[in-house]
Amino acid sequence: MPRRPPPSLNLPLPAGDALIKRALTSPANIDGHLPELLTINPSIFMSYQPEPSPTKVPCLASHLLYELYDYIRRGVTPELQWDGDPSRPPLYYQAALLYSTLLGRAYAITQEKLAEYPSKKSAPGTLCKHSEQLWWVMSYTFILAFFSGPDPEPGARYCAAILLLCAGNAMEKAAVKSKGKNVSPWYPGYADPEEKWDWWDLKRAAMETKELPKDQTDPAVLAKKYRLCGQKQWFEFVSREELDALEKAREKLGDMELRDATSGEVMEMFKGQLTAGWEPGRG
Repeated sequence: MPRRPPPSLNLPLPAGDALIKRALTSPANIDGHLPELLTINPSIFMSYQPEPSPTKVPCLASHLLYELYDYIRRGVTPELQWDGDPSRPPLYYQAALLYSTLLGRAYAITQEKLAEYPSKKSAPGTLCKHSEQLWWVMSYTFILAFFSGPDPEPGARYCAAILLLCAGNAMEKAAVKSKGKNVSPWYPGYADPEEKWDWWDLKRAAMETKELPKDQTDPAVLAKKYRLCGQKQWFEFVSREELDALEKAREKLGDMELRDATSGEVMEMFKGQLTAGWEPGRG
């Protein structure tokens, strides 16, 4: 699938998405735009469906899945086979940060609104649909990041970490669960479509990222090692951005008083990445 330029510098978005564009041009205030965004009719469907899903994805969730797809699904041959050049677009992590923050905070705020009702049955149907479908997009991201083997697209673990920061508390309270593991790197569908997982499996997988290699952040160096060993040993590339985001997520998950970060707090955490220029091989 061809990669598109990220929308973080006032680049045009698909027609009809003015609300989302406004949110992305003031990322620290994404939370302030979400009440209006969540009024989007969830019965309006977009045609883009990159993966088979158990239910159709509504407008807001579908838009976010469409935009995040380039950042969570392996789109280029692993770094070692490209001599260390991953061929990713400029502002790769900045765009991933904006869209995953929008997704995570949208889910957290829908859960807060649902908690205002005595039961889910008494809540507005549109709110329930938004919650369910936002969770589907999040769960797909988690499957790619944590439940599909080593060497995922670097943006997958990065986005998963942002989602945990934005909505970990909401997910724990909702006792989220899903199914499906081991997405094929190159073809639609899951190798294990019926395998179930829940919040505790997700938290455990996120905490286990502590074991990821910390010294394999330079894809050019790794590609050279790969050639020198006759391609007999694989070296997993893990970007510095991934490591930083995952460390922040683990710190949050280890906090006994788990609280979801607001969009402003997330942008403050990652302000260095928001303003950083693009470097070849780093995204």
